[in-house]
Amino acid sequence: MWRALGWTVVDVGLALVFMGVAALTIPMALAGLQSATGFDLNPRGFVTEAACDPWGAGLWFGIMILTTLFWTVAHLVIAVVGFGVRVYDGFLLDPWAARVIESGRDSLRVKLYLSGKGVLAVGICAGVVWGGFEVVNWLVHGVAQAFGSDTGLIGLLEIIAHTGVDWVLGAPVVPTPRCL
Repeated sequence: MWRALGWTVVDVGLALVFMGVAALTIPMALAGLQSATGFDLNPRGFVTEAACDPWGAGLWFGIMILTTLFWTVAHLVIAVVGFGVRVYDGFLLDPWAARVIESGRDSLRVKLYLSGKGVLAVGICAGVVWGGFEVVNWLVHGVAQAFGSDTGLIGLLEIIAHTGVDWVLGAPVVPTPRCL
């Protein structure tokens, strides 16, 4: 069970890394194309517009970056269901309930325990998912704030994208957000 949760943490971490790589390489490709062809593709403006308006001008860019999370969500669902099954099968009161049932006694406490066991397992799984999300959110916001962005993941991806564009275009690389 703990190995599966460990692999889930690795999966989420890799998804965030791949999201950062996509945020870096897509604008870098636009900047490289601009350098090679001489056409003004305005990669800096594109990245700033995408970060400032993620549901408008930046929608297709955001969709390309967020698709890295699709398989992570699928793996997370599989891991959480597996974790829930293990939690459901391994409650500490199961041997007590089995002894009461085998002895032939009819106990209201056993019936309540067995009927609420599934709800408790789902609640524990929801707590694990929520806690994991809060940890990742806290880490991403901490890194983004270290670079001067208050917008969390979007600001961090904007910083990464601008850094790549500046590097390709030969501009001084200053990792700061431009959409505040």
